[in-house]
Amino acid sequence: MKPKLSICIPTYNRANCLRETIESIITQATEEVEIVISDNASSDNTEEVVEQYRRIYPTISYYRHPENVGADRNYLKVVELATGEYCWLFGSDDIMKEHAITKMLSEIKSGADVYLCGLTLCTLDMTPIETHRVLKINLDKVFNLGNEEERRSYFELAETTTAFFSFLGSLIVRKQQWDAVTIDEGLFIGSLWSHVAKIFGMLPKGLVLKYLHEPLLNKRGDNDSFVDKGVVNRYKVQIDGYHQMGNYFFGPNSFESFHIRRVVRNELPLYNIMQLKQQCMKDGNREGIAQLSKLVSTHFSNSTFKYKVCKLIYDLAIFQWMIDSYLYLYTKIKNRSRY
Repeated sequence: MKPKLSICIPTYNRANCLRETIESIITQATEEVEIVISDNASSDNTEEVVEQYRRIYPTISYYRHPENVGADRNYLKVVELATGEYCWLFGSDDIMKEHAITKMLSEIKSGADVYLCGLTLCTLDMTPIETHRVLKINLDKVFNLGNEEERRSYFELAETTTAFFSFLGSLIVRKQQWDAVTIDEGLFIGSLWSHVAKIFGMLPKGLVLKYLHEPLLNKRGDNDSFVDKGVVNRYKVQIDGYHQMGNYFFGPNSFESFHIRRVVRNELPLYNIMQLKQQCMKDGNREGIAQLSKLVSTHFSNSTFKYKVCKLIYDLAIFQWMIDSYLYLYTKIKNRSRY
């Protein structure tokens, strides 16, 4: 029997967390559910962990890339391998809440193209912290994003980039619609946002989305695999990536791009960027400083007075740091000359 729902888990070197993830799924999975795991050539014992569970739960399918192909190709591969009507993209370090699968099997009967569920933010050891903000509503709601008026309403309600499909574990997608979209690999492979591009790419043919405000999973914190190249690069992925997607799919002057930029600024406010800049200066990270300066120009590219002020505050803060550094060195030299 063809499964109704494929739980699609792309993974890389997460064997220490993957066991908990699989346990949270198989304890509630039914015969309508398959688990698909795509391993991006992990160097840990991921394969061993998966094989242990395959003996217990034979509907787990496992694929291992012979070499690391990058996160984007691994995301695409795991959905390609799925045979279910719907695919729930799921992080290999997150935990599915009890009865989440029962809930989704019931929800997908309504036939939406995409379901976007809530989540609970947790610590590294999975202690719950708070419910993650997605939209400015606390109820389930259907949006026809192919309709401009409803799309405008949805974009206005967005609070975080989870509303714009950034977080894998919140996404349940009809596989037929996903497969029908071809993305520009030159732009999106390597961006870490291939899954977002797939969903935005569905819009021209019509996209019905149902928002499920109830948290259906626990998201492990302090375990972001995309900070391996540093926090500045992680900010770059977020800022440049979403600006590029907004411009590509909607145009730079569209209301969609306006709200995408607004939401990215909500997630990465000026204060955070200034703190990171200070840290780069303290570490003598000149390359990071140069990258951040470029990102700030993009991040606050709006011509409105508010964002000009933000840019000015940022620049003045850097100038203040230079003054403080000069005074510190001057004091040290002056004190040394006394002896």
